[in-house]
Amino acid sequence: MLRRMKIMALAVASLITIGVLTPSHETSQNAPAKESGDPLPKAPVRNWGDWWPETQFGEDDSVTTDQIRAGDRTFERVVYGAISTPWNGCLANFSHSEAGDGLRFDLLWSRPGDFASKEEKDAFKSPKQGDIRAAIVRGDKVIAEPTNGEPAISAWAGGSLGMTGDMMIFFDWLPADFEDYWIRVDMLKERHWFLIPYGLGSNPKENAGLELVERGGPEQPQAAQKADRLHLWNSVGYELGWVKEEGWHVSASVSNPFDTEIRIHVYEDGARWELSYPRTSAVYNWPAGYSRFCSWTSISRADSIDYSRTDTFKFWRTPFDTRNWGLLRVTVEDHAFDKVVPSSLFNYTHNWLEKK
Repeated sequence: MLRRMKIMALAVASLITIGVLTPSHETSQNAPAKESGDPLPKAPVRNWGDWWPETQFGEDDSVTTDQIRAGDRTFERVVYGAISTPWNGCLANFSHSEAGDGLRFDLLWSRPGDFASKEEKDAFKSPKQGDIRAAIVRGDKVIAEPTNGEPAISAWAGGSLGMTGDMMIFFDWLPADFEDYWIRVDMLKERHWFLIPYGLGSNPKENAGLELVERGGPEQPQAAQKADRLHLWNSVGYELGWVKEEGWHVSASVSNPFDTEIRIHVYEDGARWELSYPRTSAVYNWPAGYSRFCSWTSISRADSIDYSRTDTFKFWRTPFDTRNWGLLRVTVEDHAFDKVVPSSLFNYTHNWLEKK
């Protein structure tokens, strides 16, 4: 229940300002060259001067398959951004179900709040039960259909500034492989396709399908028509944990439009953050691979809003045509947090569609 309230609260705030939201990544664009400039060194970028945490990967470190099998593959949420629909704009995201027994896809609509005029309230339209159909598709085959019946908005939450309605669609786990899976959503006469980052649809407690596959970026769904709308994911969020002695909560979001970017979020209730402390780092590594480092691009703080600081790093380009699992390690000072993540989040153009 707490998680649901958190999602809906975030949606209310986001939908109030939907005009400035990052839109869902729908259309392809020309990808930059795979090789750019001089070869990149493997050594860590000294974002914080001479400091490099002892708990972080070094230049010659690698991870083992056993580490991947034993690691945590859970994620919090795949975010698609703002979607135009036959009714009003909505938000879309994909996650594990709260019960941990499958997958969940959310579509969230906003309607006028208590302070809205009668005209605004009368003009508002939202989907009714039967207006939307959903399925998960691989190639030209339906792999999963909703386990909770015909999609419908289950509840509205909010108040005077606006209300948000959540349409929750549940599915069984997907096979443990690196295939391209798309959530197909029919909205009256419109058809939308949402790409699931490969690797993120299977049961994270099972260790099947972890072997490397020789294959590049995603392909368009075979059944997609010219008028259909294809949505790539904007970011994948991870809850990393707590630095208990400091009272810091650590989370991260990863995006991969071409080259991977990670935002490390550090939160402490009532904090007024310094820009130079705590120091953070992020490295991605994989079996038989090497440490993939990143360059610090910005630090921002939002003391008056949510008492958090966000450190943003951009990873070096790795143009591999393979699909596999790797280990993302985030450090805050000498406290390390590991997540097992698929290469869909890190390999160059693995969240990009070539124009046809």
